[in-house]
Order: sequence, then C-alpha cells, then structure tokens
Amino acid sequence: MAVTDEANAPCMHLGRHSCGLDLQDCLALGVIFAATDSVAVLQVLKQDRSPLLYSLVFGEGVINDATAVALLRAVQVTPCTYTTHSPQMPA
Repeated sequence: MAVTDEANAPCMHLGRHSCGLDLQDCLALGVIFAATDSVAVLQVLKQDRSPLLYSLVFGEGVINDATAVALLRAVQVTPCTYTTHSPQMPA
C-alpha cells in the first residue's frame, strides 16, 4: 500500500523519529483505537426493560469488533511503503 497523502505524514514523522513505529504499526494502532466498545452502554441498559434496544446495541458492538478484526488483519498482511511525491517545478 503506497501512502502519498500528506495527512499521513505527521504519523510517519512521529512514528519514525519518536517511538520507532512504521506506517503499518501506526495503521494497526489506529484500527485498534478506533473500534468502539459498547460494554459500558450495555451495562446501563437493562435487557429486561428494553430488549430491542439492548439487542441493537449488542449487535452493533459485534459488528464493530468484526470490522476491527478484519481491518487489523488487512493491515497486517498488506505491505506498507511510505512515499512522498514532491511536485517538480518546470524549469
């Protein structure tokens, strides 16, 4: 995966020089941190009082977890290279 977007440059700058993480590590951490956890919401909801809402929140949590696992696996198996493209000024 070639990353050319300038928005990813700060992550690479931080990763390479501060803590030794490469682009693939940064993407993996992003996938892990972006996955939301619905456990706190499920603790507040009572399954007996609102079974439909409880089921919807539980199902949403399962889908979020499955998406995070799939994205993390995709990041792990995809070779990442970081390239920068500086526009050439015509002479």
